Amino acid sequence: MGKSAGGYYAVAVGRSTGVFMTWSQAEAQVKGFPGAKFKKFPTQNEADTFVRVNGGSDVKLNNQRSPVSLLGKRSQPETVVGDEEGCKPNAKRHAPEAFSNECGVTSNPSSPSSDNQDTKSEMDGKAPRQPKQPAFYAVAKGRRTGVFESWAEAKTQVENLFSAKFKKFATREEAEAFVKEHQDTMQNSSDPDPKRPDTLVAFCDGSALQNGRFGCQAGYACIFPHNPSWNVAKKLVEKKATNNRAEYLAGLEAMKRANAEDPSGTQPLYIFSDSMLLIRSMTEWVAGWQKKNWVKADGNPVLNRDLLELLIKERGNRRVIWRHVKAHTGRSDWQSKWNDVADNAARNAAAGWEPNTASVSSA
Repeated sequence: MGKSAGGYYAVAVGRSTGVFMTWSQAEAQVKGFPGAKFKKFPTQNEADTFVRVNGGSDVKLNNQRSPVSLLGKRSQPETVVGDEEGCKPNAKRHAPEAFSNECGVTSNPSSPSSDNQDTKSEMDGKAPRQPKQPAFYAVAKGRRTGVFESWAEAKTQVENLFSAKFKKFATREEAEAFVKEHQDTMQNSSDPDPKRPDTLVAFCDGSALQNGRFGCQAGYACIFPHNPSWNVAKKLVEKKATNNRAEYLAGLEAMKRANAEDPSGTQPLYIFSDSMLLIRSMTEWVAGWQKKNWVKADGNPVLNRDLLELLIKERGNRRVIWRHVKAHTGRSDWQSKWNDVADNAARNAAAGWEPNTASVSSA
């Protein structure tokens, strides 16, 4: 769907949920509403997705109901940002124009946002008065990263920097956790080259045939480019087999192998995956889910909690560097080739054919 000049206002949690064409309509649903969750988007598709993921199962636009399309795998940038489980990743983040309660990433930020924050009214141009509260501004990616106690100081680190990641928090603890979580998607200068033979590197993928339906067959694969004898490809033998569980299990295999080879946990582990769900779950969402007793913003329980808790346990204190790989590109670069190897192994495992993955010598 095309852009609207004024944008699309998605209300996932409010008096009435759906997608609205004007800020005045949306504001009436969220202003003063406890736990409101809302955001402005340039397209209806993005707004629909936000509502579906963070609130209702269908979306209302101008008092008409329309089904929300299911999300498949998309090509995404390697630096990951996101909001909630299953949320469509933004390949390009747009300026929130004073309507956002999510992590800000803008080319000209005016102020970061925080959950349930009242926003500037586009009708009268006036910001609602709020009692002053302590605020901590977390900059996970910017000219200088860290936690700042004033927006003016934080703004200098992110202004006019498109790839910046930042967010406002009520406590320093939350702000520091945000910075730490996002560092897991970034490679430091001290980190080894993943192409080096002595580096712990895994390409993980999950696959499901008839995903979400009765009789779904799923499988996963964990491929180690430098150590083919470690490779794993298995079919899920459980009643609730899904693609998401397969993705989580693939990541779990990578961590188990890293712990077996390096029990001290001193070596970093690279995990390459085309699953934004796996990456975001481990880098952005689990801390919040744990804090909220594994309940999402919409009040529903987090799915696959059993596997997520195992992933957290296996990760321990090891530095895991999560790298997103675009799926099915047909490219010949190192990452794409090994991702294709993992993809093929996972699909074969789901179909019930589990070849000797150790025979894979190179991509």
